[in-house]
Amino acid sequence: MFITAQKPPEPKPSDKKTKPSLQKQTKVISAQVFNDFAAI
Repeated sequence: MFITAQKPPEPKPSDKKTKPSLQKQTKVISAQVFNDFAAI
């Protein structure tokens, strides 16, 4: 799907602590991107 192309870069190894929150943000971003495409 086109949403996968909008996926942000993988977090750095030093960012593993924040990985759960990053995954949540990724889901929110994906939803926003989907809404942006739907709005077009």
